[in-house]
Amino acid sequence: MSERLPTGLSALDWKLGGGLLTKQLYAFVSPADSQSELLLELFAATKPTHIVSTLRPAAEIRDELDWVGIPDDAVTVTDCSAEELAADPERWLTPPEGGYLVLDPFDTVENEAGQASLRVLDAMRRAVDERNAVGLVHCLEEPAQSYQRRLTLKRVDGVMRLDVRTTTQSIETRLLVTKYRRGRAEIEPIKLRLTDHVTLDTSRDIA
Repeated sequence: MSERLPTGLSALDWKLGGGLLTKQLYAFVSPADSQSELLLELFAATKPTHIVSTLRPAAEIRDELDWVGIPDDAVTVTDCSAEELAADPERWLTPPEGGYLVLDPFDTVENEAGQASLRVLDAMRRAVDERNAVGLVHCLEEPAQSYQRRLTLKRVDGVMRLDVRTTTQSIETRLLVTKYRRGRAEIEPIKLRLTDHVTLDTSRDIA
């Protein structure tokens, strides 16, 4: 039976009816030049987590987690190439029981030939289903959405999107839930401030 895992962001948990459903896959889409990794770290701080990186060395991510105060025994970090992951996804995609499995970034897998990204997503779905966990793939925003990205967003059960709008005087960040199977996609975005940590932006909009 599916359960709900907290995200560490109370406003998001409330909108989702208590958190993200286990045994499901979610895509988190964000600009490459945003502070989006702070949200992944926020999720990781709530439940046991396995982060699989296809871009950054595991030691580098571990240092960052240490800096924000997430203990070593709370998060396992593994790095591998997209080619290695596509060749044997079951070897790398091992979520903790009742926790999070994070794949960051997923773009490298989408760029592999053939149907590699769908094979990885299928393996990830089986893994989180067996261990009552949540699967989360971090997708970088694309200027023009590729065919592989469209397949990814169709395959996953939910999509969260970080919208960042910049001017010469401000940075506005909003989190939107645009797809949510077994639940309601929330129309109203959540306003955030991403500095060295995540907080709700409670400032009033000025027309």
